[in-house]
Amino acid sequence: MRTVYNFNAGPAMLPPPVLEQVQSELRDYQGRGMSIM
Repeated sequence: MRTVYNFNAGPAMLPPPVLEQVQSELRDYQGRGMSIM
């Protein structure tokens, strides 16, 4: 994944470790077998 920097006002980019954690927990939140969607 390419790193994109946002210098505009508004929401900032999330750090890569946060994106990786969200991606892994999207379908199985904290190992509970439940999706957060």
